[in-house]
Amino acid sequence: MHPEDLTVAPETSPDDPGVEAGEAIRRSVQAIFTDAERQARTIEQAAGQRGQRAAALARQAAREEGEREALRVLDEARTSAAAIVNEAEEQAAAVRKRAADELSRARQRAVQEAERSAQRARARLTNSRTRPSATSTR
Repeated sequence: MHPEDLTVAPETSPDDPGVEAGEAIRRSVQAIFTDAERQARTIEQAAGQRGQRAAALARQAAREEGEREALRVLDEARTSAAAIVNEAEEQAAAVRKRAADELSRARQRAVQEAERSAQRARARLTNSRTRPSATSTR
């Protein structure tokens, strides 16, 4: 029931003491309703402000959690990248070693081939000196 509903009935006389008491009660009830409405607005405003603060804190917490998660993922990526680089360096070192070994074997084969060629050349030279020449026997 609202204070507007508390009006004096027209059949009563304004000089009646009950009318005066009723009017006082009506004013008192109206003041109570007005005060209650004011308090309700104050409570609503305070609740709205608390809600806004809670929402701001939740957004901040979400941002911070997102930043922590991004840093964790970045750290994992760095660790993974470091592991990949280490593996690549190990593979490159193995390839370099195989290449060096192959080069060493190729040099060794080349030296051996050069020594055999030199030996054959010396043998031909020696044979040509010990054999009588075709022009000298005629």
